[in-house]
Amino acid sequence: MEKKDQWEFQVIDTGIGFAKEDFDIIFKEFKRVESPEVIDILGSGLGLPITRKLVYMHGGTISFTSEVGKGSTFVFTIPKSLDQKNQE
Repeated sequence: MEKKDQWEFQVIDTGIGFAKEDFDIIFKEFKRVESPEVIDILGSGLGLPITRKLVYMHGGTISFTSEVGKGSTFVFTIPKSLDQKNQE
């Protein structure tokens, strides 16, 4: 979605979703949700923390909503101009 001063992107998946009690670890490095659904899935727990750092480096924001068994929606914004990033 295009707004006046920023771009907004939504990434929607229909995966297993995150439980509310796990929301605080989603963006922490090397942390993974502990649940039977992901026990056999390999990963280092770096994908979302790196994504958040990249978005922040560009002056943007990132947030998400999620529901177990239904999936997640991540929304991130990026300013359209570098001047806007430097003003914050």
